[in-house]
Parts: sequence; C-alpha cells; structure tokens
Amino acid sequence: MSRIIESDVLVAGGGLAGLVTALELLRAGKRVTLVDRDSPERLGGLALWAFGGMALIGTPLQAAMKIPDTPEVALRDWLRFGELNPEDTWSLNWARYYVEHSRTGVYDWLKGEGIKFMPAVNWVERGLYGDGNSLPRYHVVWGTSREMVRCMIAALHAANRDGRLTLLHRHRITGLDHQGGKVCGATAVNEANGEEIRFSAPVVVLAMGGINGSHARCRANWVSNARCHHAQRRSPLCRRRLDRHASLGSQPPAGPDCESRRNVELRGRFPPSLPPFRGPWSVHHSVQIRPVWLNHRGERIRAGTTGHRL
Repeated sequence: MSRIIESDVLVAGGGLAGLVTALELLRAGKRVTLVDRDSPERLGGLALWAFGGMALIGTPLQAAMKIPDTPEVALRDWLRFGELNPEDTWSLNWARYYVEHSRTGVYDWLKGEGIKFMPAVNWVERGLYGDGNSLPRYHVVWGTSREMVRCMIAALHAANRDGRLTLLHRHRITGLDHQGGKVCGATAVNEANGEEIRFSAPVVVLAMGGINGSHARCRANWVSNARCHHAQRRSPLCRRRLDRHASLGSQPPAGPDCESRRNVELRGRFPPSLPPFRGPWSVHHSVQIRPVWLNHRGERIRAGTTGHRL
C-alpha cells in the first residue's frame, strides 16, 4: 500500500514559483508539502541559472532615474506589444493585475526579504517590428537570480521552525487524484527507490513550468498561422522538469468562466544558438550567442571606457 502524506496544500515544483508559494503558505499557518524532482542542491530550478531581471512598474529606482512609468502606461504597452485578443479575459485580467501590483507585490516584497536590485533600470524589448516597452522597466536582482533563490530557501527554512513543511526531493509527480470532480491530491514516485507515495491535500498548486521544454508538445500545439516555425527548436530549458506540467494539466478546466489560450506563436525562441551541449541537468541545452558591440575603430564598447581592441 502506498504511503500517504497529508497537508493543507501540496505544491508541485521547487522553482521560484513553488518556493515563494510554499513560503507564503507557511507564514499563513498552513501545513505544506513541497515536492521537487531534482536534487537538493538544485532546489530553485531554472532560476539558479537565470539572470534575475524582471519588468516592474512605478518603482523607486525608476523615480530616481526620472522615468515616469505608471500602470496605465505599462498596460498600454503590454496590450499593444502583446497583441492580446480582446476576448481573452484571463490574459487581460492578469496583465491589468500585474501592472497594478508589481510595485507592491514584487518589488516591495523582495526588498522586504533583503533582496537588492542593481541601481539602474534597463530598457529591453523595445520592439523589433513595432513599439514595445515605451520606457525602461527591466530591474535586475543584485547577485542575479541565484541570490534570490538563496534568500527564498533561507526564508523557507526559517518559516518552518514548527515543522509544518514536508520537503521532498527526487520525487516525480505522476498524476493528480480526484474526488467528487475536484483535485484532492496527487501520486508520486520516489526516483531513488521506486516507492509510490500519495499526497492528500484539498489544495494542489502546480508550479512546474509550461510546455516549452517539450519539443513534441510545442509542435503539437503550434498554431497554423504562426509567424515562424522551427523544425528543430533549440531549447535552453530543462525538458525533464517542464513537460510534465503539460501532461498533468492537459485537460482545460470546464465551466462557463474558464478559457484555454495558448499564444505559442509568441513564445520566446533562441535562434542565434550553438548546437546543444550536455548541461547541468544531464539533458541537452543550447547556448545563446550575445552580440559584441564595436565602435567605428573596431574596438569593443564597454561601459565607462573608450573601448578595447579585439
């Protein structure tokens, strides 16, 4: 018989989304089970290798640089550049909610956790074929995303002084359990010994990424009128971690208020890449090529310098 672990909330996935979700739940007094497929030293997932930049609106850093950003301006940019369907209610609601709460819900929250930002706001995604961000919004975490992961893990353990957190590594979620038409838990396998474990929880959070890590699923869901199509995509993401979420959530929720939208033609792609290499997750990754900027003398442009001849 499978071992059963009960908690108030089951969080599947130990990336930044899963860590922050578990942290907030612990602070709210809930019993939490956090299940991650990777090893303990890789808790944090892809964020361990990310740069740590995020689009934030109306922050003190923007004010210090005299950048007049507001939620209204940011939403206008998002709706124009994102080409959201006016009937896509959930995407529109999320865009509106994010621009109105990114200052308090992200910037202020992270600062309260002791995380600092580099004292400059970058201007990225200005738009190649049309207007993108009309103002600089890209805030970079001091120490990159790896430092943010370190702070989140430390906060998670600090919030678990009374033992309400069950943290399991090297466990793979294989399916969701249902009762009365509702999700009531999940089943997992301990990849170290093959033991099957069942999790019982009235609330289940899937924080396992999307379908980007599975080339087959991206091709299967690619729209016919997409702007481009790649016979062989180069994915810098970890396939093992990301395609399982698509399997568990492959059936969209039913009901008049539920929608299923996949703007896959707008997904990020990395065409200027080297062929795959064997990455830290023992799967193939690609290396994105960054441009080298030169002045008229063929010298590399560096911040605060006149250049360095290559």
